[in-house]
Formats: sequence, C-alpha cells, structure tokens
Amino acid sequence: MPANGPDIISISLLKNADIVWDKAGLPFSPEYADIYFSVNDPVAESRYVFIEGNRLPARLADQATSCFTLFELGFGFGLNYLLTTELFCRVAPQGSRLHYISCELHPVRSKDLQRFYAKLPTTLLTLSVALLSHYPEPHRGLHRLQFTCRGRHIILDLVFDDAASAMAGLSLPPHGIDAWYLDGFTPTRNESMWQENLFLEMAACSQPGASLASYSVAGSVRRSLEAAGFRTEKSPGFGNKRHMLSGTFEGIRTSPPISWDYPWPETYVPVKSVAVVGAGLAGSATAHALRSRGIAVTLLEKQDEVARASSGNPRGIVHFKPALRQSPAARLHLQAFTHALRHYQALSSRFDFGWLPSGVVQLAVTDAEKAHQLKLVQAGNYSPALIRSIPPGEITRHCGISPGTSDALATAGGALSPRDLCQAWIRDAAPRLLTGTEVTALRRGGNQWLLTLADKQGTREESFDAVVICNNQDAMQLEVLPRYPVIANHGQADTYALDSDEGMPISVLGHQGYYIPWQDRGRPRATIGGSFGQGEHTSDYSDMMTARNLALMEKIAPGLREQLQKHAAEHAGRQQTRITTPDYLPLAGPVEDTNACRTRFAGYLRNARRSILEQPAYLPGLYINIAHGSSGLTSTPLAAEYLASLIGGESLPLLCDDIQALHPLRFLVRELKRQKG
Repeated sequence: MPANGPDIISISLLKNADIVWDKAGLPFSPEYADIYFSVNDPVAESRYVFIEGNRLPARLADQATSCFTLFELGFGFGLNYLLTTELFCRVAPQGSRLHYISCELHPVRSKDLQRFYAKLPTTLLTLSVALLSHYPEPHRGLHRLQFTCRGRHIILDLVFDDAASAMAGLSLPPHGIDAWYLDGFTPTRNESMWQENLFLEMAACSQPGASLASYSVAGSVRRSLEAAGFRTEKSPGFGNKRHMLSGTFEGIRTSPPISWDYPWPETYVPVKSVAVVGAGLAGSATAHALRSRGIAVTLLEKQDEVARASSGNPRGIVHFKPALRQSPAARLHLQAFTHALRHYQALSSRFDFGWLPSGVVQLAVTDAEKAHQLKLVQAGNYSPALIRSIPPGEITRHCGISPGTSDALATAGGALSPRDLCQAWIRDAAPRLLTGTEVTALRRGGNQWLLTLADKQGTREESFDAVVICNNQDAMQLEVLPRYPVIANHGQADTYALDSDEGMPISVLGHQGYYIPWQDRGRPRATIGGSFGQGEHTSDYSDMMTARNLALMEKIAPGLREQLQKHAAEHAGRQQTRITTPDYLPLAGPVEDTNACRTRFAGYLRNARRSILEQPAYLPGLYINIAHGSSGLTSTPLAAEYLASLIGGESLPLLCDDIQALHPLRFLVRELKRQKG
C-alpha cells in the first residue's frame, strides 16, 4: 500500500471457479467460455509449451545454490506447478530451492482439483496429494505453501487475486524472476490478463535473460511484450495448434517504487551466518526458517533451557479473532493464522508438540457479543471452514458442558505445547544452540556484527553476517536498537491435574479468558488463563491472578470455577511477561538507522500527506522479531518466514501492505507525521 494510501483492504472471499466437465472428463469454464486444457493430452501440452518453452530441464539440472524463481499468470488446476516440481525434484541438485509464484482470480475448488488429479500419471500422485492437503481457502491475498521433495525445497506462493493486483502487491527479490508462464484464458475472453501494463510490470520484475512461454501468439500479445523489452518468437505449437510463443527479457529492468516501508537493503549481500538472540517462540521459529535455507544459525538463549520465559506455558491456543472491519491488520492476522495452521499440520507429522487442531469455541455472553458474532457470519468475509455459528442445540454436545450462553462461534485453530513446539523447531533445524549465554553487547565491525557473549566460562566475542533480535523485553536493553514503544503485560496460566474429565469441557473455549483441555501421559489436565496486568511480573505465581482466571471461567460456564477448585491440590500457576506495541502488531523486519531515517523522511514534519520516495536507511544485517503479545503461536511462523525470505533474498511471503503493518520503522514515520520530530 502506498505510504498515504487507504486503510481499508479487502479480506473478502473470492468466487470459486465454476467448472463444467465435458464428455472427455476435462474441465470447461462457462464464465470465460474457454477450456482449461487441450483435449489431446493436457500433460504433454503443458510440458511442451511451458517447461520446454522455458528450457527448464537443462536450467533446473544446472541450478546452483541460489533459488530459482518462476512466476505463473493463471494457476487454474495447478498442472503446470505439478509438472514443474516433478521435474525439479528429479533433475535439480540436492538442496536446491524452487520458488513458484502463481496468481488466480477464481480459485478452483478442492473437489474439482481432486477429480482432475485422479486422471494424472502416478508420477504426480505424491505432489498432488501434498498440494491438496495444504490447498488454502479462497481468501483474497497471498498463501505460502512449503514442501520438501527428495532433499529439494519448494515454496509455492498462491496469490488469490487478479494478475495486476497480485503483481503490484508482491515484494519480489532483488535478483528478479527467472521464468514466466503466461497461462490465462484466451486473450479475447480474458483481456485483463493480457494488458500492456501487466507486461510492463513483468519487465520491472524480470532479471536479465528471464524467459517466458505461452500458448498464445496473438499479435497484440507479442507487440506488448516486445514493447516491454521481451524478444519473442513463434515456434510450432502442440498437437493441432499451429504456434506457441517463447521469449527472453532483453530490456532494462526498472527500479521498483520505493517509500519508507521498502524492506530491502540498498545493496543485497548474501548471508552465510546469522545469530538469533532468544530461543522462545519467535527465536526458535526464526532459526528454523533460516536453517531451511541452508544458512548457518547460532541460537543464543540467556536461560539454561529454551522457552523458559513467556513461551514456556504448558499449553497455548492457536487462534484468531474474526474482524468485521476489513483492515490491513485483519488481513494480516488471517494470513498469519492460516499459515500457522498449515505449518503445524506439516510439522506435527514428524514431531510431537501436543498439536490438537480441534478448533476454538468462542462464546458470546452479552447481547452485544451475540449480535457481533451474527454480523461476522453474515458479512461473508471468511469461509465456513474458518468460522461458523454453532446452533444453540449443539453447543452442549460441542463443548461437553452447558456454557452460560446460547450463542457461540466455532473457529478453526487448536492448542499445543509452546515449549515442545520450540524444541521441535530446534530438533528439526539443528542450529548451533547455546543456552545459558547472554548477549551483553553488539556492535558493527567491518562487514559483520560482533556479539559479546557471557556464560559461566566468562565473556567472549563472536562475529556473524546478520543478527535477528528475538528476546522480547530484553531486546530493549541493547543500545543499538531504537527505542520502540513496547508495552509490557504480565499474565498467568493456571494448570489443574484432573482425576477425570467427566463433566468438564471437551473443547478449547474462549471468551475473555480461555480453557484448554489436554492429556499428559493419559491423565486429563486443564489450563486456564486470560487475566493480565500492565508491567513485568514480580513473582512466579500469584493467588490473585489465579482468582481472576477462575472468575473468567465462571463467565464461560456456571460451576466451572467450582469444578476446578476441587483439584486445587494438584494445581500449578505460571506467570510470564509478554510485550506488545500500541497497535498490537509485532515488530518484524529490518532495524532502521534512526538518525538517517529522520533526515530522509523529515519532509513528513512539514506535510504528513506528502509522498517521499526515499530508500530507508537500515543498520546492515540487523533485524528484529518481537512483540507478538498473546498471539505468538499464531504470528511467529509467518513472521519468521518473512525474515528468513528477506535475509535469503527471496520473494517475500507478505504483500506490501502487510509489510508496512509490521515494519519497525512505522513508529518513527508516525512520529514524524504527527510533527513530533
């Protein structure tokens, strides 16, 4: 979003593609009055036009350690994606990375994908099953899916939007796109995807020598591509089609529009070693995302164990609050939530961290809350897979008890063990882990960061290409960081060991507080929480906080407080401090050079509405990922993926609007715009 752009952004559901199946079992689009595939041989045609047309067999087999980035206009049934990844997994060197970006305005339903995939060769079976298991709901925006295949790494960024909006909203890597698939419906029936402005956007995103391929050889398409800097040529088409089109970018790549929220450094330098400070949720997730890119990571933790501070509760909720107002924050929360669900689903197949994707029942107690829930469902901003009303007659069956309400909303989500999750990330990524090691200072020396480390053996200094600060409230003690406006809140989680779960809630419940049922070695337990106060906690446990949590349980269901108090003999409370920001969004991104940015954006002091097209000044190689508040289980996987992509020089998993919402520099810019410089 432009620096002074609107603050209303759609998080609406897109219309799924209407599909009609012909006698040959192939899909047809009534909306565009066009076929998706040739009746001759869809698989052979896709290979011939797009894979051979871009010379991918040789290029992928010769791929070095850098990521190969491919952009497809028109995802459709994903056949090009399946064939490209099958080739990549077969011929690319071990450890290679493929980044496949594709946009689609009318996503195909999962049931239609499944019907088509049943007819594909068995060589595509594993890849198609993996895609179906992670295929997102048709919410407008960017959905990142990640796969590993025989030691090769695949990122699929599905952008559900029209092609022009998708390309304008993406933050693409400095090196640009390597290859293009132009696979929309026929230009005469889908003019919006073949417009001249779109080809100019392609040119702005392409690296020198980037290739393209398309079945369309329409004169208007060729002329527009050539005007944008692509040299095109016609070659024999597949089957009964006379021609197809291929091309190479030979123009001059233009610089992207730059404003204060542009996250890339002025000069990108490959990073080989990173220090991640803090081994809680944010730090462990960041280390995991960086290691998946082959970057050497040292994970530093002040405590003797990982996840001992605010990430150490026995259980936590993965949840989101549906929004009625369609804002950048609402879309960002939704994207982080769905990304976390996909991530935990994949990780839980290999590690046990107590992941229970049972959903979360959000209760409505007051009339205002009931009316709000009704509006959320009627607004149609979210798919039924994410939110739905629970009829009054089903609430008791769904919850296991009779809550003190007749209205409730079932949302996707679940519960897990935060500490076990951190350990799973660390076991999977295998970073160099140093516990009992505090970072007391960091300074820039040459082209590296020098960290002063203190442990039981004394102090020493180590150097790294980059540093990511993830140690929450301790971060503000590092002098190199700007004084971000963080707010400390302390809360307490109380856990009860139950003799039996009979008569107790069987689902995760949320209102002003939360109730999480779980099992520990076959014995039922319940973790409750929701009370908090401002400032850091001063003790490990508080009777007053326990009383507050129990009072919140009584609002959820009459008698629940009394039931829990019967098990007070085996009860443990745990206090922790979490930090957040005034806008309740994390600080995730590059750390600014405050003085230089004050100078570059000083024009905001005179006119807050002016557009300042200046590159932000960053402290090279320094990043931050803190202030996730009570939503860390939801937001840290996507924030970590964003930072790892930024450090690795890859296309980012966030749209430009979302980057602006998380950017640490946002607070300085707001200060200047309020004439407080």
